[in-house]
Amino acid sequence: MHLLHVTSILPTPGKEFIPPEAMYRGRYVHQVTALLDDGKTLADPIHEPWRGYVEAWERCKRELRIFVLASEEPVEDKARGYCGTLDKRVMMYGRRGEGILDLKCSGSGAVPPTTGLQIAGYCGESRFWRGAVALMADGSYRFYDDRADTDLFRTTDWKEFCSRLFVMQMDIRRGWREAPPERKDEQGA
Repeated sequence: MHLLHVTSILPTPGKEFIPPEAMYRGRYVHQVTALLDDGKTLADPIHEPWRGYVEAWERCKRELRIFVLASEEPVEDKARGYCGTLDKRVMMYGRRGEGILDLKCSGSGAVPPTTGLQIAGYCGESRFWRGAVALMADGSYRFYDDRADTDLFRTTDWKEFCSRLFVMQMDIRRGWREAPPERKDEQGA
């Protein structure tokens, strides 16, 4: 069965294009922060132009007292037909239970308006709290969470995600849309 990836289900307001350099930077920062979160020593120094993004995550963890339980964790819901890779499953001082954080490396401090839907896909029906961290090249960050940023994180996000998933699956079954290519690197396969 072909599982749709969480990010392929999201709407694309304005059909934004992510430049290859930004995609590479994001992958690199995610990989390095995952290694550091796991307590591993880096074999090579951090790529200098992107050092600030990594430092921003380390600063965020320290200042907000975030404890990382898992990084780059595969998520798969075969019953509903989708999968993905969440960035960080965490505990944070002042918040009850586990949360899911998504790291964004745009450098502007903004996060895409689809971030709430994306994280809802990773959370499923569970009761995780949701947040995002915009990392900046200068080592600063902006923290967004579902308590304060209700325009980004809506209570209806899970229902909307499921609706979008269903419509996409029906379009594919009817031949109205091609299935996106499988992303085995992010399905745990």
